[in-house]
Amino acid sequence: MKVKDLFNVLLGAQDVRIFSTGKISIWEGEFKDIPHEYFDKLIDTMYSVPVVGLSSFIVVYIDN
Repeated sequence: MKVKDLFNVLLGAQDVRIFSTGKISIWEGEFKDIPHEYFDKLIDTMYSVPVVGLSSFIVVYIDN
């Protein structure tokens, strides 16, 4: 699955954090604001993390 495929699944206001496969944070913000440069990146792993005061955020690890 590619990052752009998530637009069919996630809400635009969903908080997302993108990491490289080396576990380095490379972007965070609302899903609707993901830079186009990540759209064709393959997703390695994705999961949701609950946060007190927020509903949750999505963690996405991409292949470089």
